[in-house]
Amino acid sequence: MLRQRRSILRYDLGTLEISVIDDLPRTSYKPDVLTTTEDGRLGFAAVHQSRLYLWARELADAGPWAQSGDVELEKLLPAAAAPHSVVGFAEGVGALFVGTKSGVYSVDLKSQQQQARNVFEGDGCNVLPYMSCFYTPGTSASLR
Repeated sequence: MLRQRRSILRYDLGTLEISVIDDLPRTSYKPDVLTTTEDGRLGFAAVHQSRLYLWARELADAGPWAQSGDVELEKLLPAAAAPHSVVGFAEGVGALFVGTKSGVYSVDLKSQQQQARNVFEGDGCNVLPYMSCFYTPGTSASLR
């Protein structure tokens, strides 16, 4: 029987070095999306049954993994929208995108009262958020 290996390929832009992170947490479900934490640590998110689980490395560049949180999705999503996977992550804004039978929902992790809103109706898509900020030299305002 062939065992599937779960690893993360890490590329350091400063040193231009490639390394492999093999020490992923052993869970009964697979990580669906790589994330980052507010303080820059590597993390991942996965849905198991009706919960969204968040994991993060204890140190920025190394160290063991620790569960950093979980969200009860049944309270945030409509009853007919059974969650099945994390399909995207928006870095810097604390939003994860959860795919369901009825569509994709954005789950806001930064707000005090966690919220979800429907951003796509249908099934079978992945989300790759694109964010851009334009800055005009000589001004202090940025446009989005």
